[in-house]
Amino acid sequence: MKIIYISFLNELDRPGYKNKIHSQVEALRDLGNETYLYTISGDNILFYEFLENEISTNTSKLKHKRIIKSKNIFDEMFLIKEFVNNFKEIVNTVKPDIVYIRRIVPITPWILGLIDWLRKKNVYVAYEYPTYPWKREMIVTRKKLFYYIDSFLYEKLFSKVNQLVVFGEYDGSHPKVVETMNGVDVKKFGTHFKKRSDNHLTLIAVGHIMPQHGYDKLIKGLGEYYKNPNRKRKVFINIVGPEGNGVDLKALATSYNVEKYIKFWGFQTGVHLDEIFDESDIGVDCLALNRIETTNIVGSLKSREYLARGIPFIFAGNLDFIKKEKRNLDFVLEVDEYKEYVDIDRVIEFFDECVNSPNEIRDYAEKYLSWKKMMKPVIEKYLMDTQE
Repeated sequence: MKIIYISFLNELDRPGYKNKIHSQVEALRDLGNETYLYTISGDNILFYEFLENEISTNTSKLKHKRIIKSKNIFDEMFLIKEFVNNFKEIVNTVKPDIVYIRRIVPITPWILGLIDWLRKKNVYVAYEYPTYPWKREMIVTRKKLFYYIDSFLYEKLFSKVNQLVVFGEYDGSHPKVVETMNGVDVKKFGTHFKKRSDNHLTLIAVGHIMPQHGYDKLIKGLGEYYKNPNRKRKVFINIVGPEGNGVDLKALATSYNVEKYIKFWGFQTGVHLDEIFDESDIGVDCLALNRIETTNIVGSLKSREYLARGIPFIFAGNLDFIKKEKRNLDFVLEVDEYKEYVDIDRVIEFFDECVNSPNEIRDYAEKYLSWKKMMKPVIEKYLMDTQE
């Protein structure tokens, strides 16, 4: 089969999401398909072909350039129109069996028209919601205009696609819907081997830092911990990633007198990120998702990366592969989502009790959370639908 994956997410803006999308396409290839990716990078449209041992790329310039730097409805409408029109030429050349569309915000008449056009050509259309349910997130992130547009057009989109792929938890039973989770390509990460110390413990928190990550609770917990003169060992924190609106962790660290125990690395990738991981013992996943939603099942990319690297981690909330699969893992610690700070003594205790080797943790990710496993239901649903 031939599959083209569409993403309107600018690859230059969020390299973490770029890695996710490329891993999804590679997984579809590894399931025995001829796969392509059509996406945006800066002012360019990129069209990738994912061959067995290499990726070939064709680049073309966008005629329309963003007038406003931040995402806005005016630019999105012009860009998506050009994006869609160029894509139709590719479809006529490649003649795919499946077009897999990663959610494009907001839904526009051009997207709905593209789906209609594809269906008339007997192309099977799968549409992905990388966060589901989706409405609450748009309200919290203050994309109200996009929210109103999507709310109005969602049912039309749902009626037109062959398959709706949801990353999260669907509360209905419609046969079009396929539930899956975020995965990980383990081979893209090196195995973590840091010698344990009875004197030091280092946590690492990675992400495009937002209030819902709850890293402020980590800093407050460190402040509480260092008030105790009988503390077990020195604890340090590596915080990696840019801070979003409403976040000022450096000021918080100073107010709790723990700034000397925390390193703020900003955005890091590649070898530099690997080196920071090499000096860390425990990963930190999201700790305050209740600030945007209290019931959603979530599956962060960072939780998968920690496991792929072979390090234990802590989390709060409804982490998908723990809650949905009802797994109790010795190398994953759930902390209280509603407590104002993280109990560092409990984190130390957890780490001391964790006897799993990095290879054992990594093997778990490979067995249960590979992208190939996560994308397989999409293909199975397509085969079931087309054999009827």
